[in-house]
Amino acid sequence: MYLRKLYEEGFVVGPNEDVETFLNRVSYIKEALKNPKKLIEQIEQLQGEVEVLNHSLILFKSSKKLPFWFGGMTWICELDNGVKIPILQMPKKKRFFWVDIDEVISHEQVHAKRAAFNENKFEEILAYRTSKARWRRFFGPLFSSNRQSFYFLSLASIGCLSPIFPNEWGELLLLPFAIFLLTILTNLFKNQLLFHSALKNLKKEFVFPEKIIELLTDKEIIKYALKKSSTINRSSLRWKQIHLVDT
Repeated sequence: MYLRKLYEEGFVVGPNEDVETFLNRVSYIKEALKNPKKLIEQIEQLQGEVEVLNHSLILFKSSKKLPFWFGGMTWICELDNGVKIPILQMPKKKRFFWVDIDEVISHEQVHAKRAAFNENKFEEILAYRTSKARWRRFFGPLFSSNRQSFYFLSLASIGCLSPIFPNEWGELLLLPFAIFLLTILTNLFKNQLLFHSALKNLKKEFVFPEKIIELLTDKEIIKYALKKSSTINRSSLRWKQIHLVDT
């Protein structure tokens, strides 16, 4: 039953974690939350006002190193002892009037829960499932990494210069942006289709598929989408947590 309680507190068993590894991570994070300021001081790039957000997550408020187009960011910091600890950064002032602070926190908590995962394909789709707006739930995961969003803004900025050049050169400046946009849109539609197919098939096996899909790897989600047998190790600690979460 401790696995269910820890899940409710925001601790999810990672794909490669055994009992000892998982409980050590939980124990270290809980201990760190007793003195979050000390933990933040150990991490050079993080500086700001610190508070404990919940049983498993530290929040610090600072705009330093937070890209201007981000409403928040979860740092998965790997410490010297190998423990990965999620730390949520938010700007001191709200950046986007159309997104509630609570929605940003809910989004980032998904990333924090999956701190022991290293899965990028469906990570943003899972996080944007918490959004109140349907269009954000679908188009929000357009970028699967910070690098992609940086490339997008860089190419868009270059494309904005096209009107000041002759027609042929202007079109050449727009071409990389158009190709990149088409590529990421194609990937988004493909991944959304796979994700929703997996969710549909999970409903046949689980009582709470929306919760269960957050506990799966990319490979497992694709397996369920294609109606192939699950690759989850039924003797693993993660499967035990999945079973408890679904009951």
